[in-house]
Amino acid sequence: MEPYLKGKFMEDIFQKNSESLLHQDKLVFPNQSILFAEGEQSNYLYIIKEGIVLLLKNENKKLKKLEVLGPQDIIGLNSLIKDCLHENTAISLSKVELMKIKKTEVNTILSKCAPWISDLLKVISQRLETTYKIINEHNIEEDLYLDKETHNFEESRALFLLDDYLEQKGLSN
Repeated sequence: MEPYLKGKFMEDIFQKNSESLLHQDKLVFPNQSILFAEGEQSNYLYIIKEGIVLLLKNENKKLKKLEVLGPQDIIGLNSLIKDCLHENTAISLSKVELMKIKKTEVNTILSKCAPWISDLLKVISQRLETTYKIINEHNIEEDLYLDKETHNFEESRALFLLDDYLEQKGLSN
């Protein structure tokens, strides 16, 4: 599935506001690390500078692969637009370098854009959510194994990482 917020459109928005983005935090995660978990507070937008990130949805201790993202992809925008908790979990599949942008900065940038930009992002977000629901309802899902040679990442390992992460954050059930 092609990331929906990539390319010229997002480059234009962020290029016009690049001065404020220069001061944002850079994060580095080693391979097989949880970047954020489903149910956590969403305070940041992340732009992947380097590496590969897997987005998963936890449904009754069964992980569903949503998307594999790479450099220049954006994660966390859906939760920011909807002003809700993270709706999925992000796990690094390699060393990952991210640019972390505060929610308030994203809102400031969007407030400088034409009002239809925010409306467009909300519509895209809703359509993406509907698409994921249709994929789930019709059991159209990919195997969690991505590339057996380079990303041999088993579901049991992902569940272990997620459980451990949630326990450390005090979010486990």
